[in-house]
Amino acid sequence: MNTESKSIILAESSRIIGQIGNNIVLDLYARVREVEALTRTLGATIEHLPKSESLFKAIVPTLLNFQGDLSIAGGGVWHEPYLFSPDQARRSFFFGRNVEGKLEYFDDYNKPGSGYHYEAWYAVGRYAKTGQCVWSASYLDPYSHQPMITCTTPMFERGIFSGVVTVDLKLEGVQAFIEAWREKTGGYIFVLDRNNRFVTFPNPLLVKIKPDESEGHTAAEFMLAGEFAGKQPLFAPLAIAVESMNQAILQEAQRRSDDQLDVAKRLHTDSYQIDVSEADLIASILTDPLNVNDDSGEGNSTTHLYQQFEIECDFLLKEPATAFLFHVPRSYWKVVIVKPFSEAAMATYSIIQAEKMSSLGQLVAGVAHEVNNPINFIYGNLTYTNTYTQDLLAIVKLYQQYYPDPPPAIQHLLEDSDLSFVEADLPKLLASMQVGADRIRQLVLSLRNFAHIDEAAIKTVDVHEGLESTLMLLDSRLKRCPNEINIQICKNYAVLPPVECYPGPLNQVFMNILVNAIDALEESMSSNLRLSISGIQSHEGKQAVNVKQPTITIQTEQRGQSVAIRIADNGSGIPEGVQQRLFDPFFTTKPVGKGTGLGLAISYQIVTEKHHGQLKCQSTPGQGSEFYIEIPIQLEL
Repeated sequence: MNTESKSIILAESSRIIGQIGNNIVLDLYARVREVEALTRTLGATIEHLPKSESLFKAIVPTLLNFQGDLSIAGGGVWHEPYLFSPDQARRSFFFGRNVEGKLEYFDDYNKPGSGYHYEAWYAVGRYAKTGQCVWSASYLDPYSHQPMITCTTPMFERGIFSGVVTVDLKLEGVQAFIEAWREKTGGYIFVLDRNNRFVTFPNPLLVKIKPDESEGHTAAEFMLAGEFAGKQPLFAPLAIAVESMNQAILQEAQRRSDDQLDVAKRLHTDSYQIDVSEADLIASILTDPLNVNDDSGEGNSTTHLYQQFEIECDFLLKEPATAFLFHVPRSYWKVVIVKPFSEAAMATYSIIQAEKMSSLGQLVAGVAHEVNNPINFIYGNLTYTNTYTQDLLAIVKLYQQYYPDPPPAIQHLLEDSDLSFVEADLPKLLASMQVGADRIRQLVLSLRNFAHIDEAAIKTVDVHEGLESTLMLLDSRLKRCPNEINIQICKNYAVLPPVECYPGPLNQVFMNILVNAIDALEESMSSNLRLSISGIQSHEGKQAVNVKQPTITIQTEQRGQSVAIRIADNGSGIPEGVQQRLFDPFFTTKPVGKGTGLGLAISYQIVTEKHHGQLKCQSTPGQGSEFYIEIPIQLEL
């Protein structure tokens, strides 16, 4: 495969991953906006309520129990000192879900002590704008030991800051959400919070800090990306990229806001939990430097892809890869998709192929419908035409029998039309038309069977029909010029049960293998011809080689709960070194322009991954090659 083709496929892969990454971000952002709306609603409601404990205890859990959403772990209303009651420095109304999933009132934060006013999630509220929601870093809840994140929005009384409203969101479902997307993208995906702490990872245990059990801790907290890079040096390119993104956020915020540094200093002073570096980051996020903080979250950009870069050797994939870094609005999370080059190229080609097959299926549906109607009309009427013709010829014979001497005008017409020839040739002509019409019908049926308009769906099919349809489409390559040797097809079909499969992709496998077999036989025949001519030109008096009948043998059999298809040719065979690379993406022995080097790689993917089967090749140089396909009769997803 040439450099230009590789560049095109990589560009297409980047486009597709970009679309998928944006979809992941939008799904996450939809959840972010949903919780933000709940937090603002709670805050707006509380601001207009009279300060009544019984009323707050009734209203707050009702609003938090948002459509029974158990991912909402809890939340509360937190007042500034003495604003709820002149004799209370701390007055909060916090509700958390108990083991039964019900929201329960907790009064712990109102007990004597330093109080909630110095907590990080509270301190940020003092510097947020009206209606602005600020997301915390991810954390491990001290009571439930579950990973969570908190949304904070400020409350105001007569324009003066009066406290905050919070909603806590569980993160336990994010891992499954990302894994579902990973099945579509391949490679791997992980999510980081604003501080570059892992929220998800393909193997979460790799990025968790072992708890200090001597102090009674049993739950493991996630590492920062930089900490993991210290243990896995090959992860460094990814850790550097996300840290550089945070540095860019700081620089952009300082460019936009004159008081960013002052807010950062006050945040560090206001909370014992916020160190200098995190204070800088929070102050920067408050200015929302990567987005215009509007309802759409789109800002001035149509994509949330922040950066794309190459990795020489990814620590997990152990091969070159491309990394895609995405930004989640408002929460300032990061989504990272890492795609190996080999998989990206093969998957992109397979998407491209699926689109082509889909387009072909739609085209065939229209063409087949348009062609089928007139050909059925012709095919159906040929029977009547033949009957009417025989009747007319019989009548003519009777006239000749009873009127052997017709008038001169009729006699001349009979001589000019050569009635005896018409009588002999007309049935042959009708029979030829019958064969042609039947051929067209079979061709249309083969096109429809091969393309399978609903190829994305699993269907129960006859494997032999797929083979026959593919052979029909390759008929012109099997039958050469009259003076040349045709490729013979030898079929040894067993009685097979219907098979659950993806018919379109499976037919594509048959097509790829049969085309390769035809190419091999044609090359073998050309090589034999060159040797033969060389022998003749060397005046040996006879051909230097014995030309054998080029043959493709197709054999099917049932093997337990699977069916096997063997496609063999008697060409020149495949060298052992080449056999080992047959299913590698981009590997090809064909000249430029005759193949992408992805046909067999895609076939292998279709058989092994899509059908949970196996595809193997056995070849003996000088004798030929055999491809062995085995797929289960009943496909288990």
